[in-house]
Amino acid sequence: MTSFTSSLLSVGILLSSMFVTIGVMFVLLKHRDRTVKLPVDREQLQRIPAFGLLPLHFKDGRLCFSSWTETKPIEQVIRQAIPNKEQVSQWLTKATGQQVFSSPVLVFPGWYVTSQTKPPFPILNHKQLVKTIPAVRTQTLSQQQVDAIVYQVAQRCLSKSEVGK
Repeated sequence: MTSFTSSLLSVGILLSSMFVTIGVMFVLLKHRDRTVKLPVDREQLQRIPAFGLLPLHFKDGRLCFSSWTETKPIEQVIRQAIPNKEQVSQWLTKATGQQVFSSPVLVFPGWYVTSQTKPPFPILNHKQLVKTIPAVRTQTLSQQQVDAIVYQVAQRCLSKSEVGK
């Protein structure tokens, strides 16, 4: 339940930072340790695409990191986020009084994410998330709708003492 709650909170924070948002993303954040060696030359840093981000590839249902492969995050999204997207949509529709659609997204902050085969849902890094939300086009939300969704997510995820802050 903690990951579900933190995922909803992530959606709320994401929605609150955007003026006009397209759809609601049910976000699962994943962290993996990595080591990055910095070049000495600062000008060289400017020329490196995705500097500081190690590659992560999605291929044939697997997440291929630099030295290992993994399927557990994919399985978790299929097991938790996809079945819960209808519940999240129903809850937000009931709570806000307006039809709200949600969709799952798997996010790996700090990794350069590419897909060699088409994933069943978006797999992104933190920078790609901003570009992907408008491209999903499940629905257009006004700022008033975004504020209502953020409020409902905050009410459900934060304790009573944190809501007023």
